[in-house]
Amino acid sequence: MGHTLDRSLPSHLAADAHSLLGTDFVFRVPVRHPHPRSGRGRGQGGGENGKDDEEKLLVTVLVKKAVRPQPPTTTTTAAAAKTGRGKENEEDDPPLILLLHGFPDDASTFHAQILPFATAGFDVVVPVMPGYEPSTALLPPESYTLPSLALMLENVVEWAVTTSFVHADEDGEEEKGNNAVKEEKENEQRKCKLRKGGRKIRVLGHDWGAALAYLLSAEGSTSVGRIASIATLAVPHNPLPAFLAHPGQFVRSWYMIFMQLPFLPEYWFRLGGRFAGLHKLWRDWSPGYVLPPSLLASLHTTFSEPGVLVSAMQYYRANVPPMLQRLVRGKVEGWAGGEGGTEGGFVVGVPTLGLVGKEDGCIASVLFDVAMGSVEGGGRHHPLFSKAVQVAKVEGGGHFVHQERPKEVNALVLAWFERFGENGTEEKSRKGGGEGEILTENADR
Repeated sequence: MGHTLDRSLPSHLAADAHSLLGTDFVFRVPVRHPHPRSGRGRGQGGGENGKDDEEKLLVTVLVKKAVRPQPPTTTTTAAAAKTGRGKENEEDDPPLILLLHGFPDDASTFHAQILPFATAGFDVVVPVMPGYEPSTALLPPESYTLPSLALMLENVVEWAVTTSFVHADEDGEEEKGNNAVKEEKENEQRKCKLRKGGRKIRVLGHDWGAALAYLLSAEGSTSVGRIASIATLAVPHNPLPAFLAHPGQFVRSWYMIFMQLPFLPEYWFRLGGRFAGLHKLWRDWSPGYVLPPSLLASLHTTFSEPGVLVSAMQYYRANVPPMLQRLVRGKVEGWAGGEGGTEGGFVVGVPTLGLVGKEDGCIASVLFDVAMGSVEGGGRHHPLFSKAVQVAKVEGGGHFVHQERPKEVNALVLAWFERFGENGTEEKSRKGGGEGEILTENADR
C-alpha cells in the first residue's frame, strides 16, 4: 500500500485553510525521513532511484502572519522607532507560536487561536502533524514513535525560526487572496526569506501535540535552544505514575488498548461511512460540546485521505506498548504513589504551562495534580521541570478545552508566553515562578 501512495499529495487544508482558518500562507516544508528504507522507490516523490524520496518528506505548514499595526501617524512614529516594530526594521520579526494538534483531530482544531494569537503580535505556524496527510502517511511503523515524530518536527521548528514571512504587498506586489499551495518557486520565495540568526518559538500542543511539545523542549534535545516556553493542553508530562495513583484512568483510556488491534479500530472509527467512532470520542471526551459543521467536515475529509486513518492509529500502536512496559516495570520497582514519580521521565528545559478542562472525559484533570504538581504542592520544586511549571484547570472545559473555552485558554496562554520572553526568562519580577517551581491555579471563569 505504501509503495503506491502519492507522497506529493498535501492535506486538504492546503487548499481549505484560508477560508476555514483565515491563514495567509501555505508551505510544503521538507523534513528528514526518520526511518528511510531503501528500495521502496518511486511514487514517493521524484528521485530517480527513490533515495532522495526516502530521505525527505513534505509537511504542510499553515502560517498566519502577525496582524500588522496601522501605518504610523505622527504621534506613533517615535514609539515605533523605539520598539523596532516599524517596517523599516526588517530584522525585527514578530515572535513565533507553533501549534501542534492531536487525535482525533487536525490542524483546524486551532481555529479559535490562530487569529487571536496573530492579533496579539505573533506569527502563527500550524503544521499538519506527520501521518495526517498523504505525504507523511503509511511510513514504517517506527516512524510514528514520539522520538521519530519529534525528529520531523525539529525540522519544522528549524525552518520556522529561520524564516521571515513577508506579505506579497510588502514587496510592492499585489496581495492575492488565493491561499492555495503555489507551485512556482518565485511565489514561495516572495513569501519568505531566510534569516541568519533565527528567532525563538513558543509551542502550544494539544493531546499528542502536547506530548511532543514536552519532548521538543527536553533538556539536551536539538530543538530546546530554539524554544522560549511551552503551553500544553489535556495531556500532562510523564503521566504514567498518575495512572497508578488513579486507576480509574485505565477505564478512560480503553481506546489505547483497543487501537492495538489490527483493522477493527479503523472500521469502527469510520463505521457506516458516518465516522461513528470519531463522533463518539468527541462526545465522550468533551461532553456537551458540539463541533461546528465546517470543522467536523474538515475532520471527515482528513481521515478520508489516503493512509491518514491508519497512520493516526499508528501513534497508539507505536507508543502505547512501550508505555505499558514502563508502567509495569515501574510498578514492580515500586514508584507508584501520589507524589508524581519520575522514572522513565525526562526533564523539560523551558517554562511550562499545563492546561486541562475540569470535565475532560479522556484524561482526568487530577492526573495533572500528580504529574505536574498540586494545589497543596505550590512552592516545591518538580524534578522533571528545570524552569517554572504551572497547572491551570479550566471550568466547563473538556478534552478540547481550547475550542470549548477559547477566551479563557487564549488569555492564559498569551499571559504565559508574555511572562517569559524570547530567552525563556521572566520579563517582570513576580512572586513565585522560579526554576522548577510549581504554581497551580484554577482558571474558573
